[in-house]
Amino acid sequence: MSSEERNDMPPATANATGMPAVVSPVRALVVDDEPLVLWTTVKRLERLGWQVAGAESGHEAETLWTRNDFDIVIMDYRLSDGLGTDVVAAMRQAGHREPVVCLTAESERIEPAARQQLDIADVLSKPLTMDDLTKTVSEALRGAAKRGGESSEAAAEHVDGFRLAICPESATADELALLADRHAADDWLALDMSGTVSLSREALSVLAGMARARMPRQGRLCLVGLSGEELARLRGEGWTRDIACVADRAGLAAERRRPISVPERESLLASVVDGSEP
Repeated sequence: MSSEERNDMPPATANATGMPAVVSPVRALVVDDEPLVLWTTVKRLERLGWQVAGAESGHEAETLWTRNDFDIVIMDYRLSDGLGTDVVAAMRQAGHREPVVCLTAESERIEPAARQQLDIADVLSKPLTMDDLTKTVSEALRGAAKRGGESSEAAAEHVDGFRLAICPESATADELALLADRHAADDWLALDMSGTVSLSREALSVLAGMARARMPRQGRLCLVGLSGEELARLRGEGWTRDIACVADRAGLAAERRRPISVPERESLLASVVDGSEP
């Protein structure tokens, strides 16, 4: 595996479940100074549909970790140029909060206090099976998604009758599905999208479902703060038939008073006729 191959990663996406069959592929960094072990682990994870970068040293790991946004880091404890935990410590200090799973034949060397300080999700002892690794990584990803959801919930507030929640920056379909579950009881829900760059078709389908679910309850889903370019795309593709959008929070008051529109009524009726879930 060449350095160019390891550095040429596509744009970042996040994944909430960590399971193989997901909308957005998991982006993983695997660090191991044994080339054969590294190559084997990378190839097996790629077979799950993951996007995987590999590093053979702590220095190379720090370079890749700095240049890319990963969903999970799988770190060998003892590397040719130092300890994997030193790499984790350096990246934590730089502000990286991705979940980390450590692999080691010396699990007793990573004390519980160190694991907590470095926010290491789990430690696996070598040798291990691929099933053990993928199960542990999936649990670490779910734990990270849950913590992210709790942070979003803590940031939620009420504005002009809307429950306002911060949308995750990556806004994948998986993350939005978790958000939908968390706010299922909020009839009037506004999502602050100011930190979101773009929305995939799958993510928009989740949002449209959230909007239609609120129509029978005389509620509404409203997206706040989308970029002008993204808002124009949503209008052009017809997504605003179901999903309300305002430029900023000041627009929520008028949106709260607006009666349900004819397109919204038609969309709701179509979903009932088709037998689909609103």
